[in-house]
Amino acid sequence: MKFKTKHCILILVLLTIIFFNDMFLHPSYVFQERDHKDGFLYLYNYRHNSFEEYGQFPLWDTHKYSGMYPDVNTPHFYPFDFLFLFVFEDQFLNWFIFLHIFLAGVFTYFFARSLELDEFPSLVAAIVFMFSGRVITLIGASVSQLASVALVPLVFWMFQLLIKKKKPINVVL
Repeated sequence: MKFKTKHCILILVLLTIIFFNDMFLHPSYVFQERDHKDGFLYLYNYRHNSFEEYGQFPLWDTHKYSGMYPDVNTPHFYPFDFLFLFVFEDQFLNWFIFLHIFLAGVFTYFFARSLELDEFPSLVAAIVFMFSGRVITLIGASVSQLASVALVPLVFWMFQLLIKKKKPINVVL
């Protein structure tokens, strides 16, 4: 059977849905409620409420210690992170994690294709990376690091395109 890119992307979507089936079967479920619930969700919620009430990022959090800067663990200017400013639900973090696991696979697939691998080996590379120990353990450890690791294949892919095509637009992307 000859794989095509659209089939490979569909397989990555299906594998991600199967891996995160709890998210679809139990919509109120939040991944790894320990650190995410106490740490990240608090920070995102605090930032969302501050932005909603005052129209700006919070500058100081009086609820921690004697006061401190509130967002030391969350990225301020990451594009997907801006969505937390406008829509905040605990389950939104699930979608954030789901999306980044999927993006890790898609970007790895396209990076492998840029190395002139066929569709099937590229698909295998994508599956191995997106479900690797490093990526999956970040679900329970750090959402910020998960987002960073998911984008590493994108950086490699753009660098590969820059080398091959020598177009400056690939550096900007």
